[in-house]
Amino acid sequence: MNTTLSRLISNLAALTVGLFFGFFLVLNAIFSDIFSLGERLLTFALVLIIYSLAGFIWGYFYPGKSWRWSYWLAGPAVLFVLVFSLSEYERLLLHLFYLILTVGSAGGGAYFGSRRSKKA
Repeated sequence: MNTTLSRLISNLAALTVGLFFGFFLVLNAIFSDIFSLGERLLTFALVLIIYSLAGFIWGYFYPGKSWRWSYWLAGPAVLFVLVFSLSEYERLLLHLFYLILTVGSAGGGAYFGSRRSKKA
């Protein structure tokens, strides 16, 4: 397959996954009614696991410049949270933690996936 076409398809797939998880996981976790510490910790764990796994998969199959997968996977979540944080500025620290967790786990997963890949 043409490398340009392959790169385009992988970028669009990562963006689609990022849009899906950004909206249904991160944004939902921030703006849902979570009252207990256990529920909040569960959402942190879900974001960490899902984004790390997605980053690992993209890093494993496309190991070149693995750090860029964090942009494609976590970028939509960052944009969603930034836009919706304008109306909920009193919970800004929570939003910032979700952003760090999202970008860090996607980037870390992609890094470790690229290190495990035999293509690198």
